[in-house]
Amino acid sequence: MAKFNANSAKIEDYVEEVARKSRINSFYPQTVSRKLNIPIDIVLIELSKLSEDGRIDLRYQIRCLDDLNTIDVVEQYSDILDKEVFCNICGESIKVTYSNLYPVFYINKEYREYIKKK
Repeated sequence: MAKFNANSAKIEDYVEEVARKSRINSFYPQTVSRKLNIPIDIVLIELSKLSEDGRIDLRYQIRCLDDLNTIDVVEQYSDILDKEVFCNICGESIKVTYSNLYPVFYINKEYREYIKKK
């Protein structure tokens, strides 16, 4: 018999709440961790499960570390890792590394429609 996981339920409720708000399309795992007071490693595990279920989609923001401008959002970072991208704000070419990749979760459109009808 599986044990009830309160953290999992809180995170699921948070994602459902975000899905109801049409002005919010995405969120960061750090925000979930801070708002729910749940360690980031647990948040990432639970969000990964919701991503596997198709409720949210994991993407990666590539940011310039000089001005924190989001240069691009990609589904897979492995293809672009160690390559250079251009920052339009600071005018510099930036090498994509783990230090300038940020996970961001987007609400799946079908899930959002389901939640709104519910």
